[in-house]
Formats: sequence, C-alpha cells, structure tokens
Amino acid sequence: MKKFLTRSEVPNQYPVKFTTLAQLACRGAGPAYAIIGKSAVYRVDDIEAWLEDQVIDPGKGKRGRPRKRGRCRKASGGANDNEE
Repeated sequence: MKKFLTRSEVPNQYPVKFTTLAQLACRGAGPAYAIIGKSAVYRVDDIEAWLEDQVIDPGKGKRGRPRKRGRCRKASGGANDNEE
C-alpha cells in the first residue's frame, strides 16, 4: 500500500513548508496531490520525485544573460535633451 501524507504532515518529514505547498498548488506547480474530503494528500513517492527534480547542478544550470560591463548610460528622451 502506498503511503500518503496530508499537506500539514509533509513539513514534518521533508524540508518543504505548508505554505509553500499551498502556493505551488494554487499555481499548478509542485508535487502531484489529490483532494480527499477537505484535505490535500501527497504520495511519498511524488514528494521525493519532485524534490529530486528541484536539485540544481551548478555546472549544468541555466545561465542568465551576461552582465553588461561599464557604467550606466544616461537614458535619452528626458526633459533636458533639447537644451543647448
């Protein structure tokens, strides 16, 4: 038989807060869950698989846009652009 945990039981066994699980569920993200009665329940296997997917390998992670070098430039289009 598979082991299920309620949303309030998950933080006792895994490093995920109750509020984080609730917010992720509202956004359609996070581990898979089912609603039984008024409670959200999670399969232990789904929680562990989701946690494994969250691991980031620093050598293989996404790289952001490279930072611009140098000083910031004054934006054009300001009120003082037409002064002579």
